[in-house]
Amino acid sequence: MCCDLERRARETIATILAELDPDRITQRFDDPIDWAARESGRDLPCPISHTRFHQALADFVTEIHDKLWGACWMLTDPLAEGIWLLQNLYHIAIHDSGYTAAVMDANDSAEGGMQTVLMVLAESIKAVERQKYTQAVLVRNLYTCSWQLRCQIARVLLTDYGAFLPRRLAQCAPEQLAYEIPALISTLVSSNLALYQALRARRSETVSMPHPL
Repeated sequence: MCCDLERRARETIATILAELDPDRITQRFDDPIDWAARESGRDLPCPISHTRFHQALADFVTEIHDKLWGACWMLTDPLAEGIWLLQNLYHIAIHDSGYTAAVMDANDSAEGGMQTVLMVLAESIKAVERQKYTQAVLVRNLYTCSWQLRCQIARVLLTDYGAFLPRRLAQCAPEQLAYEIPALISTLVSSNLALYQALRARRSETVSMPHPL
């Protein structure tokens, strides 16, 4: 029973960490969003007319929708969606934030014009998409776990990855962290690229080991 619990705990952790691998998230979210920002902002004038501004914004939203959201919901008005994104996600210190700030920045050649506006918006969208994806992975893999399995997951995390955790967490008992596993894993993933280097090295060693006769 104890061995089976540990096996399930290790399988759960391995699944979560594989799904949250930074390279995987970059390929899934960062690369297509960055590409959309570059393509939609290419060769635009500065200053830019309101019509061209709106067209570039709508093109950007359409590209992201086609690459990321197409299977989830139908895009009926890319411009309206783009304005909403700017109003809620566009944050930069030069001209405050929101749609009006984006229009001002798009007409400021010293700040890079419309290309910079789209890249700033892209960074915010990437952060939101990564957070949503991370939450979904954690819920999907942990929601049905029993108390005993959660304790075992925490125990394995502390044993195998304690060196990558803040001291205050590494010194906790597994039972104290049983319902803090999402935060625990998020801490590991967000602050420790060394963790994934160690995981990749471990997987490489496993693959290279000769099969026993």
